[in-house]
Amino acid sequence: MRVDEAMVSRLRGLQAVYQKMLVASSSEGNSAKQRRHQRCVDKLKELISKAERGGVIDESEIPPAPPSFTQTSGSAPPAVPSASSLQPPPVPKRTSSTPAAASDPGLQPPPLPERSSSASLPAEPQKDSTETKKQQILTVLKRRRDAYVANGKAAVAAMDKAAAKKYVETAKMFDQALAALDSASVDELDMSEVPPSPPPYRKAPAAPVEQPKPTTFVGGLQSRMERFQALAQKAKQEGNDRKARMNTRMVEQYAAAIRDAKAGRPVAVADLPSLPDMPPLPPQKPATAPKGPAPGVRPPPAVGPLAPSGQPGKSRNSTQLEFLIERQNEFRHAAMQAKARGNMDLAKKYLLESKGFDKMIAAARAGLPVSIKSTPIPPQATTSHTTLQPKIVPSATSTTGIEGRGEALSMMEKALIEQVQLAENSRMRFTRLGDVGKVKLFEEWAKAAKQDLLLVREVAKQGLNLPKFHYEMRHIPSADLFPDLAEDVLELSIIRCRDVPLPSGYEPSDANLFVKYVFPYPNDANQCGKTKYVSGTQSPGLFPEIR
Repeated sequence: MRVDEAMVSRLRGLQAVYQKMLVASSSEGNSAKQRRHQRCVDKLKELISKAERGGVIDESEIPPAPPSFTQTSGSAPPAVPSASSLQPPPVPKRTSSTPAAASDPGLQPPPLPERSSSASLPAEPQKDSTETKKQQILTVLKRRRDAYVANGKAAVAAMDKAAAKKYVETAKMFDQALAALDSASVDELDMSEVPPSPPPYRKAPAAPVEQPKPTTFVGGLQSRMERFQALAQKAKQEGNDRKARMNTRMVEQYAAAIRDAKAGRPVAVADLPSLPDMPPLPPQKPATAPKGPAPGVRPPPAVGPLAPSGQPGKSRNSTQLEFLIERQNEFRHAAMQAKARGNMDLAKKYLLESKGFDKMIAAARAGLPVSIKSTPIPPQATTSHTTLQPKIVPSATSTTGIEGRGEALSMMEKALIEQVQLAENSRMRFTRLGDVGKVKLFEEWAKAAKQDLLLVREVAKQGLNLPKFHYEMRHIPSADLFPDLAEDVLELSIIRCRDVPLPSGYEPSDANLFVKYVFPYPNDANQCGKTKYVSGTQSPGLFPEIR
């Protein structure tokens, strides 16, 4: 390992100088110089350690020597006497008796060559290095200032006053730095504190203006149509014929929907195109009230999105108790009606069902948890299959002379039948889940929908005017389950196997295949089994369901 002693000596000299400058800046209280000198001292310590280990030192890593390096450091060589101090002693004057001797060149001292001050020789390379670095800093500052000026002009052209002001202020700071560079030394400049070059200016996208939400259904359709009209016009200006035709078709769809809404006809909102940022449409309402007296359809109860079970302020136990008492009263009332009709067997059946609630009610009153999964459904909450069959035949005209009346009544009947079926199916599912609040919610909805269904059929039968109605979009809770299976039972269905590879030499008619299944639970004794054998085919199927 070879150590460059000259480099180590040079680095130690620089370290001593910067150490003195650090002490001086600390006493002056100049924090900027103090930090800069401290960085130089730390860097020189690192380079000295590297040089003593035999490492190669890159000249670009060495901090520049300050201009006063040769004067302040004690390592500078002593100054050489100037030429004036080397003059020979004066020659004594001769008498006038020998005038020729004064002009004799052999008697005059030899001329001494002029010498320049040796003290300035070591400073020349240092001065050149300082000037070069100063010129580099000047170039960097001018380049960054010009970049900020260009960004300021671009911001002014884009009418971005805030960004333009920021760029102009930064450019002025660079002007001040350039002016101070003439009177400052290189070691006093810290490029880490100079703002970096800015990226090219790009105007920030303007915040989207929030459009006012429409208050009416027709107004919402109109605002959406205007939006698609603007998109179609923009596509035409850009020369994009395909996009222009597409948006024009959407405008026509909304125009037809607006005509239907103004005429009182229902509009299929789900079939209309929309954009992600479009606000939801208000609920549909009839444009004009129907002429003549007509019974109104009572709106179904409001169904909130996944509301918590039970009523606020009531405990789960009290909610279950009210539900069980209500169920028992419904069965008692059904038994009394069956007895009044003379059907004693049915009355006895309903009475036994009501007696079955006694133990559950007693447990609920005692504060014990009760499961409603197996509670029977009263006859008042069930709907016969005959009632859910469509009975209104659509016709173009009617005895009242109102065109399209039959179609409207038939459409209303189908919608109400779907509501009844959905409410009863959901009630059954949430009963299996033991959710009392959801069960009561769907029972009320089914009851209201059945009343409206009977009312619509009575209007169609008597030839009355169409009742008032409107369409609503509602979010209702849902649950998917298979009620025929217990909670701890799994049903496995294996549909078919296709092209099972057979050993060499075997034909599909020789196959006798089965499917084996293994479940990883429980870990100590995995559940496994196999299907029945299927012969004569390479693609067996129609396996029975496994529980």
